[in-house]
Amino acid sequence: MARPSRSLRRSRLSTDVVDVLSARITLVTAPRGFGKSSLLDQWCDELSRLAELIRLDLRVEHNSPPSFRGALATASRDAMPSLDWAPADAPSAADMESYLQASQPQSRRRPTVPLVIMLDAVDVISDASVVDVIAAALELLPDDVHFVIASSAPVTFPMSRWRSRDAVLELDAHDLAFDQAEVAAFCAARGVEHCTPGDVLDRTSGWPTGVVLMLRRSRPAQLTVRDFAADELLPALTTDLRWFLLDTAVLESVTVAAADAVRLDDRSAAHLDELDRRGAFPLRDRLDATVWRHPPIVREALPEILAREDRARAEELGARALLVHAQQATLSPRECDVVAQLDSDMSIAEIAQELTISFHTARTHVRSIYAKLGTTSRAGAVRRARDLGLLGP
Repeated sequence: MARPSRSLRRSRLSTDVVDVLSARITLVTAPRGFGKSSLLDQWCDELSRLAELIRLDLRVEHNSPPSFRGALATASRDAMPSLDWAPADAPSAADMESYLQASQPQSRRRPTVPLVIMLDAVDVISDASVVDVIAAALELLPDDVHFVIASSAPVTFPMSRWRSRDAVLELDAHDLAFDQAEVAAFCAARGVEHCTPGDVLDRTSGWPTGVVLMLRRSRPAQLTVRDFAADELLPALTTDLRWFLLDTAVLESVTVAAADAVRLDDRSAAHLDELDRRGAFPLRDRLDATVWRHPPIVREALPEILAREDRARAEELGARALLVHAQQATLSPRECDVVAQLDSDMSIAEIAQELTISFHTARTHVRSIYAKLGTTSRAGAVRRARDLGLLGP
């Protein structure tokens, strides 16, 4: 799977390194392709002078106590020279006590600096015994031990006590999404000419893997994202969730009511909650918890997969979606004036002048139009308004 280039240093996320050494736990939770591992790489570089580091990249084969113990022993050897575990040893009841002793400052290789334990891809761990070991480590290890935990899905060990003590730094997909300056920096780092960062951001919503795929020269981005969805996103889901994801991709934005109307059932709330639990697309809107959205480039790819599997179903769902969008998109007369002007080369300031309204009012109308039409871009609003008959052909 494509990952953001390691040559792109994300300076705005570097500021969080200081907070990592202030928090007991740093949680980095986002779906696949949001650059979690690359962020941990960057933080390792930035923390190496300030702290002792243990980095454990978890894999499916670590999903048992003996395998996890062996991997942890290997990862901890340099930082904890007094840890006498052999990777091939079987787990024992004394393991936590011996690890606790080896993690004390006086027993570590660098006793005068904090210890940071990084666990990547924690979502692959489902074995209850391994989860219990991680939870016990959070509770028992010395106060100068800090944890960075990256996961594609919300972690399953108890976090409420740590959150209540304000001991958790949390980053999610919205924090990891590229902003326009980072898209521009990535284009420059890749030597991509004629890149329009705003257009890339509109198509990807800042999803880092989407940015990478859009800037590849060897193959059209839409085809690559379609393959990514077919090979990476959908196989990780149950059959019910897979069909739900494909069916609701006809919606510009997903709500429980809209999804139920398109699918003609009443199970959408449960499906969306389960997708949240799994850390899968679509993403819940940070400002409006009743709305979920895909990066546009993903939402465009999923109906292609559905049409390839069941064209009649795709066409029927598309027709229902148009009715749902028409019911949602009730624009005020002034919003209709504004959306008509959006179908031009005028800036928002010029539209305000044309309609003799203030720039602030024009911008408020544009935001309302985007929300009602279920889009995040000017081009998307014009396209949706035309589909719904709000503009001329």
